[in-house]
Amino acid sequence: MAVELDFAKGHGTENDFVIVQDVKAAMSGLVDGRIPPTLVRSLCDRHTGIGADGLLRIVPAALHQDSSVNTGRPLPQGAEVVWFMDYYNADGSTGEMNTQTRVSVEYSRQVRAIRLLQGEAFFSVARVPNKPFRVFVGSTVVEAVGTQFSIFKDADSTRVAVVEGRVAVAQASTQATPALLAANQAAQITTNGMVNKTSNTDVRTRLSWREHRLSFDNDTIADVVAQFSRYSDAKIVLDGDVGKRRISGSCSLDPDSLLVFLENDPSVQVNRVSGGAIVRPR
Repeated sequence: MAVELDFAKGHGTENDFVIVQDVKAAMSGLVDGRIPPTLVRSLCDRHTGIGADGLLRIVPAALHQDSSVNTGRPLPQGAEVVWFMDYYNADGSTGEMNTQTRVSVEYSRQVRAIRLLQGEAFFSVARVPNKPFRVFVGSTVVEAVGTQFSIFKDADSTRVAVVEGRVAVAQASTQATPALLAANQAAQITTNGMVNKTSNTDVRTRLSWREHRLSFDNDTIADVVAQFSRYSDAKIVLDGDVGKRRISGSCSLDPDSLLVFLENDPSVQVNRVSGGAIVRPR
């Protein structure tokens, strides 16, 4: 298939990129609004294509398929997201990072490796023969061939959730048989390497941050507030045992949304104060 496009070459962080400014969100060759991995690999190939370490597609935010753009934290008053950037590795795989997330990357013709240092990321992995995709989180390594999955690292554990395909979870320092996770399965890996699997998991709910929402199902108010604090500077103080109460639902990641949700809960009382709120049992 012949594809015509205007492009530029850019350099940064010791890498070079093919840059496509798709002002009408109508670039030829798109599949479901994204550039297919085969086309990315063709464009980035240094022998038969343009040649680059990755590809950047710049699209007007209003025309991008992800209509609610996740900016992590609220924008300053009056500001708006004008452009949205799709980033593709040279092999066609992509990654999306949640707020307060840090990663380091090692990519070459032989290696596809990510080290998740902090936070949460979602990966869409292109299948490349004899070149597995590995994510390292502390002593845990998660390996995928062609799949979509997320990894969340907090102080006490690492959580993996699989949307499609399969991943293998193992400890880098041991020869133990890896734990296999299939679509709609999740696992929590403790700091000592124990893998606790759960099936029939509502993975999409866990990934609601990709749609600029926070979803919770029978979670304690304390846990919900802790998650929400990653996206908002509002200080929410929990009084008494209110933090142990469990709630279910969802809210946007806008600064006021969780407080509005709690104000509609008849079992708690929300007192607004400067910079946040105090939540008490009713």
